[in-house]
Amino acid sequence: MKTLIKPNGKLKFILKASKELGITAYEFGKNTGISSVGIHDILTGKSKNPRTRNLNSMLEYINTKYNTQYNKSLSNDPTPEAIISIEDAIFNAVHKRLKPILDKQANDIEALREDLKKLKNLK
Repeated sequence: MKTLIKPNGKLKFILKASKELGITAYEFGKNTGISSVGIHDILTGKSKNPRTRNLNSMLEYINTKYNTQYNKSLSNDPTPEAIISIEDAIFNAVHKRLKPILDKQANDIEALREDLKKLKNLK
C-alpha cells in the first residue's frame, strides 16, 4: 500500500493539528473508539510507537471534523489536496480563535491613541 505520510509523519501531523485545533485526548477518544488514556499517551509521547490503525483513526477524526470541503479521508492514502485542505482548516480554526483577541487589541490601541491625543491637547 502506497502512503504519502509515513507513520512518523502522521504522528507529527496529529500532534500539530491537535495542539492547534485544541482537540483533547477525551475528544479523540469519544469520537474514535480509542481509549482517551491511550490517546493521551500518544499525544504526550509516552507511546513511542503507536499503532498505525490508531493514528489512522485520529487522522480520520481530524479529517471528518475539519475537512468538509474536499471530504477526503486521510486514513489510508492522503492526497495533496486533502493535506492542503486540513492545513487551511487549521489556519481557519486558529484565525477564528485569534481574530476577536486581535480586534480587541486593535481597539485598545486606538483608544490609547485617542487618550494620548487628548493629553497632548491639554498641555
